[in-house]
Parts: sequence; structure tokens; C-alpha cells
Amino acid sequence: MNNKILVSIICCPYKEYSLNECIEQVKKCGFEDILLNFEGEPLKNYNVKYLQKWVLDGVGKVKREYDQHQESRLPVICIARNMCLDFAQQGGFDWILFVDSDVMIPNNTKDKLFNSKVDFKLRSGIVSGRGVHSHATYMFYPNVTLGEWQCADYFTCGFMAISKDIFWRLRFRWGLPIKGGDVCSEDPLFGDDARQILGETWWGNLELKAEHLGDLKNGETSQF
Repeated sequence: MNNKILVSIICCPYKEYSLNECIEQVKKCGFEDILLNFEGEPLKNYNVKYLQKWVLDGVGKVKREYDQHQESRLPVICIARNMCLDFAQQGGFDWILFVDSDVMIPNNTKDKLFNSKVDFKLRSGIVSGRGVHSHATYMFYPNVTLGEWQCADYFTCGFMAISKDIFWRLRFRWGLPIKGGDVCSEDPLFGDDARQILGETWWGNLELKAEHLGDLKNGETSQF
């Protein structure tokens, strides 16, 4: 039985510089059902199957200029991710694959993530870091290894597949300051919820290594 896979790409105007290259690579990998979730109006027609346009306006809107302030960044990301989860659920998809608009996924992504014999409900590839995170793999607290798969508490959301068994029951959220410091981002919280509520953990395929597109300014960790 073939899986019905929705590839979701979230983009804001700040990251549109790499969007076309990202979409073309997703198509090259053999994915056809592509959802572009765009904040505002895209500058061009990206020829994807599905498009969600939205604007965070009015009360609660905070100006973002390549900012690193979690209180303005995280609500926006969570809103967009949850819109994509809702779309996948309503469309009857078996999987949703999040690909960041500035990430170039490997050519063998479809085969490595979805045509394997494993039964993991949360699957990720590895994304190389950049800027101040240039030596990071965005794989945190790894433990068990099974062949090419590495179990960990959570991976990056920039290259992540979620089974319907998970997204039917969980949504992305933000908050939970860590030891009184910065607010925790949405990917570790989703991983914590999946592990603590559903008993499911992340598995990353160590042979699937994606690359970031574009460069960051000094001190930046994100452009969204």
C-alpha cells in the first residue's frame, strides 16, 4: 500500500530567496502533493498543488526583521505548522513531511524515509547547521542506533516526517521557558509531547543529509 504524503513548505517573505530551489528539489525527489504555506502574497507563482496564504495581523502582531526573539518568532511558526497539520488531516494524508524553504533535501529522501521496513511514526533527516550552528546536526540527546537510524529526543523540524497516527492527536505549541531562560522552540516541545503523551520517539536517518541554502548574517540562527 502506497503512502499518501503531503510535503509542507512554510515560507515568509524573508526566506523567499531560496523557495523556488527548494520546491524544485522536492519535485525532483518524486513528491507531487506539495503544500506551500506562505505568509502574505508570494512574489511569483511557484506551481505547487496546494497553497495556504495567511497574514498575522492586528493584536499580537510583532515586527520581525531576521529576529531571534522567540516571543515573536515561535507563535508565527506554530500557527503555520498547525495549519499544515490541519490540511493534511482534512486531506486524508498518511504522512506530512515538513521541509524548510531554505533546505535542500537529498535526492533519495522518498526512498529512505518512506520505503523502509521500519515502523517509526516520527522520522527525520539530518540538516547541517550554519552560522553559529555550523557544527550542529540539530539532533539532540541521541541514544539507540538501529542500522542507519538513530533514535533521539528530537530533531529539527526543517526536514521531518510525521505519521497521521501522531498528527491526528498532537499539535505544535510554544512556551515552557527552560530554567527561566529562553522560551523553548516548537520542535523540542512537539518531540517531548510525542514521547511523554504518546510514547513515540524521533528516529533520524543518518544517511539522509540535507543542506541549508543561503548565508546568515553574523549572530543569526534563523531567517524566520
